[in-house]
Amino acid sequence: MLHGLNQATANPNYFGDDNQDCDKLSELAQQVTKYAEVVRSRELHTFKGHVKSIIKLKTKLQLMTADGTHVSKSR
Repeated sequence: MLHGLNQATANPNYFGDDNQDCDKLSELAQQVTKYAEVVRSRELHTFKGHVKSIIKLKTKLQLMTADGTHVSKSR
């Protein structure tokens, strides 16, 4: 026992090679970020992407209004 921990949890290799798993997750996160940048760039620089973006935003707005979560400004 080491300061209240048993030997199994104190051993850094107990769960296997976490560094390799962490590297894979980090690489996956970088790929997702790059993909999101490409999609955003497509939305900004192509007409088709712009139209899709507007439709997506309008759909979100309609869903928010239907749920009552969107408060409209009174004139």
